[in-house]
Amino acid sequence: MANFSSANYLNKVWILALVAFMVSCSQFEAPAPDNVNMESSEELAALRGLSSDMWNARTAGPVYLEGANNGGNVLCSEAADYFEVEGGFSFTSPDPEGQGGNKYLGGNTFSEAFPDGFTVTVTDNKFVSWSFEPVYIDGVKYCLKNLVVLVKGGPGANAYYYGNGETSDEGLISPPVGQGNTPDLSNLKLCYNLEPCDDEKCWEDETAWAAGTRYVTKGNWATYSSKSALEEGVTLFAGQTLAAGTVKLLNGEITITLNEGWRFADTDENVKIQHYSSTPPASNPEPGLFTTKGKANTSPYSISVPYGKFYGVHVDVERSVACPI
Repeated sequence: MANFSSANYLNKVWILALVAFMVSCSQFEAPAPDNVNMESSEELAALRGLSSDMWNARTAGPVYLEGANNGGNVLCSEAADYFEVEGGFSFTSPDPEGQGGNKYLGGNTFSEAFPDGFTVTVTDNKFVSWSFEPVYIDGVKYCLKNLVVLVKGGPGANAYYYGNGETSDEGLISPPVGQGNTPDLSNLKLCYNLEPCDDEKCWEDETAWAAGTRYVTKGNWATYSSKSALEEGVTLFAGQTLAAGTVKLLNGEITITLNEGWRFADTDENVKIQHYSSTPPASNPEPGLFTTKGKANTSPYSISVPYGKFYGVHVDVERSVACPI
């Protein structure tokens, strides 16, 4: 029995020694950034000193991007491809962008001035803050439509994307190096688009219906759609001929997505839906009596609907038009 106890004791000693060795080795492993999407990692945000409020203020990011150029510099065109920015970016800083960004010289100093409207500050040579104020071009006030900030330090760059009206952020950093250390900022690049601010736009009310079969053949052009058509997705037509967006049915929910230049009208119950168990009656519909109603504020908008073989989908929208001079 004594020999067995001794062997058991020695086994335990060897196991503890092996565990200690593995832990000590792990301390010397240097994590390097990889080409993965890090935008959903709140743990990473906390590690980088970002508050949850600031994390949620971003549309996406940080995302580690590997550009085709040497040295870890990323082009605005590459960022546009990654974030699926239709038409790319019309403005870059520096311009022309080349391969590198606006070189950081320390403090709040860069090799080039940033474009009008932008204010950029750096804390501890690592943490970037930015803000934007509307600018006037040819007498018209312009706001940010979307923006990517490329933060370069060490061998790689982090990309931060803003596309939901954000006008400021803080705590932007380069990808970690070594044992999760944040490198000093090397250069910064802005990729962005501008659009006339809402108070510079004019809007025109329109009535929209999901494409399908007309309720009546003359007069009212209102339409209803079959369940199978909605499952494939149909066009949302405004004013009978203007494509305002799309309407799709999936898992008991109808989702309405508006095209650029359209928005939901600021009225109560701007979405009205009626389900039918059989072909709707050949009479003018009354959207005010439809059984499913909701108020959409932003696109896309989803709403649960009862089961039906046909649906009438009525939406109050507004179309961006040229303002009278």
